[in-house]
Amino acid sequence: MAAAMPIGRPGCKPATLLASDTDPWMNAASASEWARRWHCGLVSLGDAGHINVDAGFGPLPVAKKLTELLMRRVELQQRQAVAA
Repeated sequence: MAAAMPIGRPGCKPATLLASDTDPWMNAASASEWARRWHCGLVSLGDAGHINVDAGFGPLPVAKKLTELLMRRVELQQRQAVAA
């Protein structure tokens, strides 16, 4: 399956992959490999199990704020590039 997935993310916004050391669906080594393939950051939540709503992970307000910050940063860089 991994061989069929794209490598890199041309044209995409910055990304961070959240992972867990004890996720039964994706081990830490696989998460690290996906982050490398997708050229994105990796944050391990440690012994968090599977990261989803059923496991108690809800809206992730810090992740939302980080996403909004990164989007503003990208938009600013794009405006600066057009103005240059």
